[in-house]
Amino acid sequence: MAIQEIIKDDTGEKIYKYIQPDYMVLYNEVELVMQALNYYVQKQGDLKMDDLNIDFAIIAEALVRLDKRKDYFVIFHDDTDMNEVKRSALLAYWILKFKPIHIKTDNKVTKGKYRKINEAFAVFVIYSTVCEEIKRKTGNDFYVSKDYNRKIMYGFKFWDISKEALMLIVESLCESKKR
Repeated sequence: MAIQEIIKDDTGEKIYKYIQPDYMVLYNEVELVMQALNYYVQKQGDLKMDDLNIDFAIIAEALVRLDKRKDYFVIFHDDTDMNEVKRSALLAYWILKFKPIHIKTDNKVTKGKYRKINEAFAVFVIYSTVCEEIKRKTGNDFYVSKDYNRKIMYGFKFWDISKEALMLIVESLCESKKR
């Protein structure tokens, strides 16, 4: 755990100090996100990593905040487990919030097609995790309709969705496909 518990001598009150992961741990986490982004880009066919401007510092900040939230859940929510499903939801949340990916190409068609790159990558992160979770637990495939996908992309672009609501959405996707 990356939280240090400190008890004040005079009051006995507990306070917590967050200890950020060391540079190499954070670097490795950023690399995993970049591998996922690279895989997403390859699946698009007409998009290249060279078409993207990626703010690695923002991705690192998102991962630090994800790490903080993991500890927050343990301390303040009765040891709630921060599983992969919740982690992917939080990563998607911070991607949506910080928007670390930008299209840098001058090609108007590519720029227009990928204007929602952060939202699309957030959906990719979520769907990949849900797919793996369902496959692991049931052996079934994961599928969403084009209509649902359109709605979630719209919601990610225009709605205020809290971290907790996004975790619930992703967990619900996993549960709905287990039957």
